[in-house]
Amino acid sequence: MPSMANPMVVLLSLQQSLNDGMPIDPTDLDANSYLTFYDEQPSGSRFSYAKVVDRRAQALSIFGVEERVGNLDCFSVGYAVSEEHRGRGLSVEAVNKGLADLRRKFGHKMKSFYLEAMIDVTNTPSLKIAEKIFGVPGVKTTDDESGMPALYFRKLIQIR
Repeated sequence: MPSMANPMVVLLSLQQSLNDGMPIDPTDLDANSYLTFYDEQPSGSRFSYAKVVDRRAQALSIFGVEERVGNLDCFSVGYAVSEEHRGRGLSVEAVNKGLADLRRKFGHKMKSFYLEAMIDVTNTPSLKIAEKIFGVPGVKTTDDESGMPALYFRKLIQIR
């Protein structure tokens, strides 16, 4: 089960890198605005997708590689939207762009995978987004790392 994380930290770091002149290349996800990156963290691998327009990071989704569920791969998801771009559906868009890329990257070797998220019970906007993405309410739990009450979401994603 994933732990709660704050993807806003990654979004702000990306924006700082853009401000510092980081080059960006369009991707085939959306040649106008999306960039993708993969990195290894001490906690594991993750795939990130960012909507960047005029060198401004508007939204971000992050998919972390988690422990398998049964015989299926599993990814945790987190998302963030810059304050000035909230309320426009960009977090759902960012997650959907990321899911499309994961389907493309891994469709040759898997038919489906699990997507999961852990959301703080006090983060009402993020909970509403998670309910849109997962299509069901979360299950009450406690985050292992913080000890805070949370809602856990999981969904089977079909690739083909």
